Formats: sequence, structure tokens, C-alpha cells
Amino acid sequence: MTVWQDGDLITAERLNKLEQGVANNQIGPRGEKGADGQTPRIGENGNWWIGEQDTGIPATGPQGRQGTPGQKGDPGEKGETGAAGPSGKNGVDGKDGQTPRIGENGNWWIGTQDTGVPATGPKGEKGDPGSASSGVTMEEVNAAIQAAVLDSWEGSY
Repeated sequence: MTVWQDGDLITAERLNKLEQGVANNQIGPRGEKGADGQTPRIGENGNWWIGEQDTGIPATGPQGRQGTPGQKGDPGEKGETGAAGPSGKNGVDGKDGQTPRIGENGNWWIGTQDTGVPATGPKGEKGDPGSASSGVTMEEVNAAIQAAVLDSWEGSY
């Protein structure tokens, strides 16, 4: 071990001898107060410096061994949704479908396949007789239908 004093190195051995002299009352009279010393500091190179002198002694010890891994921490909070990615490529066009139709048997057909599903529901119960309260006769209704057909009217009735 080394100690700095007034720019001179004092070895641990010499320091021990000085301490033994104090213990044995082998020291002379007390001297005058000395000047303030210099505070050691860590230099940019990582060594201890005293004043403008590099001691050559690193301020840190050697790298320690790898520690054991700690326990797994709690999960963090959910992050914000990221930006949308680019659109994907368009897929290949599919085959044209087949339009359903009502076959001669009254069922729905798809292409050449009879689905077995009737296109109409079951026959309902007979309704009550109507009344002529609207003031329109059947002849007037038939005349309106014929006029519409003759005029190439498109629509349903």
C-alpha cells in the first residue's frame, strides 16, 4: 500500500514503523501546522490523480464475475397500436356463378341441379270476400291494365 505525502511515497512498511514509534513514545515535539493537502480525484483515464500527477492506480477494481439472473419482471403496459401496413395484392377473379331459376316443376334450380326447394310456399286459407267500398269496378281495373300493357309500361302490378 502506498500513501502520498509532500510528493514522496511512503510505503506501508515505513508507515508501520512510524506508527510503532508513536506507540512507543519515540517521537519528537509537535511541529508547525502544514499547508492544506490536495484532494485526490479520478482523472479522465480512470486513474486516481493527486494535483497534476497521475498515480497510475485505477479508481475501479477489476471486472467482477457474471451475476446470477434475477427474477422475471411483471409484464409492461400494452403499447399503442402501430401504423397500418400496406394493402395486400388483389386476389384472382373467381368463376362466374350460376343464377338460380324456377324450374318447370316449381322448384328452385341452380344450373342443371334441382334443389328440391319449392319456389312458392304452401297454399294459404281462403280469405274473406272483398267489398266494393273503394268505388272501383273490375271493368275499370282491367281497362287500366290493358292500357298499361298497350303503352309498353314497364313495372309490376
